[in-house]
Amino acid sequence: MRPSLLLIAASLVLSPAFANVSELEGECGSLVRSLASGIVPIDVEAIEPTAEQCRSEYEEYPALKLGAAIGLIIREEHQAAKHWISGTEIAQSHEGAVLDYLNWSIAHTRGQPAGKLLEEFRRKLRSIESSILVSNAIGHALAKTGHFEEAKSVLEAANKASGDQPFNLRLLTIVYFRLGEIGRSIDAGYRALAIEPALETDAPFMVSLSWSFAAGGDRRASERILNRLIAMSPGSRDRPVVREYQKWLAEN
Repeated sequence: MRPSLLLIAASLVLSPAFANVSELEGECGSLVRSLASGIVPIDVEAIEPTAEQCRSEYEEYPALKLGAAIGLIIREEHQAAKHWISGTEIAQSHEGAVLDYLNWSIAHTRGQPAGKLLEEFRRKLRSIESSILVSNAIGHALAKTGHFEEAKSVLEAANKASGDQPFNLRLLTIVYFRLGEIGRSIDAGYRALAIEPALETDAPFMVSLSWSFAAGGDRRASERILNRLIAMSPGSRDRPVVREYQKWLAEN
């Protein structure tokens, strides 16, 4: 696997937490900034080999180390996240909060109760919960567990504080759609794509945007977005979220 295939974000929109790391260059710098900002779409091929190569380069950048770990956990690349956490020694920071998030994600994917782990993650990072990085992590977890109103509150507060960031807008697109706020979902989706076109390969995001158009009566726009997703990421047609949406389109 060539790391360059993974670095799909040519220019990144960085939050203030990452403002002092512009000197980090090359593939590792691009990958870690991408992960920490949520740019790398969830559907991109596994990145564990690249993470293994890059994990030891960020001793002076705790925000990047934490952000990249969270990015790997959100992508459910749990083994890569374990390697990253071990290699960067961030398990000791913030009372081991990142391990709570990792264990929450592992338990959630196995269908096991994990609410207390998420509560611990939030408690330990309370002092920086308003940061875009932590807010996105919490918003993602709340959305994954069906707490859409609470996710909306967290994500909107982060957007107000930090401005438009693509992963934050990606999550808002999905959350607004699940809450039936169709116009807001479409607006957030277009703003996300304007900043980061690579999100066109992200199936949950593109389906939410397409479905919002369909629910709003614009079938042509909805089909255009769905076709764009499949053209950019042919494997996405086999994703359950895409199959469910196509079934809905056929029946409505």
